[in-house]
Amino acid sequence: TVWCGGISWDATDADVKEFFSQCGEVSDVRIRLDNATGKNKGFCHIDFTTKAAHDAALALTDSEFMGRTIRLDS
Repeated sequence: TVWCGGISWDATDADVKEFFSQCGEVSDVRIRLDNATGKNKGFCHIDFTTKAAHDAALALTDSEFMGRTIRLDS
């Protein structure tokens, strides 16, 4: 699982999956939502089918996604 912070508040699971598919097959995306507002909290968790895809995603830290700089960690 890769943690991704700094995502756009407008990002959807599909947006994240499409962006990270450049790394390999994405098996799951979980965007965290604020319980009170139901809005995206600006971070998510991404699962990949291979370790190579996981590692490739980590290399994208400080990349731009939907107009914002993202940070990644595992």
